[in-house]
Amino acid sequence: MNKSQLIQILRDNRQEFDKSLRQVPEAFLDNHIVSGSWSVKHIVSHLNYYEEWYANRLEEIANGKDYISTEYDGMHWQKRNIIIHEQTKDIPVDVVMAKSRAGFERLLAAVTATPEQILIEPQELGGPHPLIIWQVLRGDVYDHYLAHVKIIRNWVNTQFS
Repeated sequence: MNKSQLIQILRDNRQEFDKSLRQVPEAFLDNHIVSGSWSVKHIVSHLNYYEEWYANRLEEIANGKDYISTEYDGMHWQKRNIIIHEQTKDIPVDVVMAKSRAGFERLLAAVTATPEQILIEPQELGGPHPLIIWQVLRGDVYDHYLAHVKIIRNWVNTQFS
């Protein structure tokens, strides 16, 4: 994976995610459960957390700042997702959607500004071991979009077909 490939796959997969969101009538974004106890709005908030987390880390690297880890860093992803859901569930839909667009643009700008070596070689990001940024972006962001695209499209097909 190189930087230009990473940027393209981020754009392509986010475009697929946005396309799936456009299939959901606005009135259904918050008031209908799509997966588990989550609405489409909750899915968007959930993904935005990860977009912003990585944008923040890359911006810190660019500015020579050290990351100060939080209790979320060593937490199992399922527990972290429950906490993220609880913290964001009451945010209005329009705010969530705006934050999501801005978060993706920040992430894309941060990846674009980051030297390729930082994206492809192991980096210390506050966890128990070094991470290769493009690989963690795959799991937490760009493949994550596609996992939720499938959930949203399946729900849309059962509701509106």
